[in-house]
Amino acid sequence: MQDDREPIDWSGEGRRPDGSARPCPLRIGIVGLGAVGASLGLALQRAGHVCSGFDVNPTHMRKALHRGAVNRAVDRLSDLAKCDAIFLCVPPGRVKEVRASLRTCSEATLIDVASAKSFLAGTHDPRFVLSHPMRGSNLSGPDAAKEGLFEGGTWVITPLEETSPESLLTAEDLIRSTGAVPVRMDPQTHDRICARISHLSHVLSSALALTCLSQESTLAHLLAGASFRDMTRIARGNPLLWRDVLITNKEAVVPVLMDFIERLQGFAQALQTLNIPAVEAFFCDAADLVDDACATAQDAATPKVPGSVTSVGGMTEEGGQR
Repeated sequence: MQDDREPIDWSGEGRRPDGSARPCPLRIGIVGLGAVGASLGLALQRAGHVCSGFDVNPTHMRKALHRGAVNRAVDRLSDLAKCDAIFLCVPPGRVKEVRASLRTCSEATLIDVASAKSFLAGTHDPRFVLSHPMRGSNLSGPDAAKEGLFEGGTWVITPLEETSPESLLTAEDLIRSTGAVPVRMDPQTHDRICARISHLSHVLSSALALTCLSQESTLAHLLAGASFRDMTRIARGNPLLWRDVLITNKEAVVPVLMDFIERLQGFAQALQTLNIPAVEAFFCDAADLVDDACATAQDAATPKVPGSVTSVGGMTEEGGQR
């Protein structure tokens, strides 16, 4: 799939792509001050916004304040009521609960950052913008925050029919101010792609760690090289977060898992029966696909004509569904 991202255009400082005024600074609330929430606070403050943060973990709030990730920490969600926009940087399983709580006290634009989108499509809230920054880390907590985490990265937005144009513009303005590139697509396309390029990887990394280290832990670590460390690195991610991610996107993840299992079974059969052409084809086909994907990504990163309208998954980047 081609990545039709629109390059960031900083030529009209203080202006949106359509030429209208971009309000700044905004009062921003951040619920959840882990690695993503704290990184977001650092980036938004650099862009001139004022950030208030809340986290159920007092240690996270204290560390986020110490790092300067937020201008102030609040004791209750209701203390964010007067914010212009509030980012929900909480585990996927808590997004609906937090959104409902904030809606009782605030008319702010609410922007989630969960890794799955379809499970939120039934909220019917015009001021709720579904989004997902395609940047992250296996590390967690405000100590893992990075000011430039989103710089140059893709940030997916999945507008719903009821999403208000005003809230959508607010979300895109804030995303651009972090240095990220906002790209619109429908929730189902997002979830299907993320199941293959992100969620499956976390399952496989954990499965590899369980398979290789459950009985040979000491010797395995002694002999392991960079490839093994690279492949098991993300198995150290937050287990509760990834539990929620996989559960909320199970409709897309389970078929991908079945596809992967079928490929492994086919390879095992070829190896068992010494089907040498099939074994060779397994590696050659994979190498060719990775080479093609890398070439496509490089082509997609080439700057396009400013102001052009592109589409991903049936969504126009500048103007909603086609």
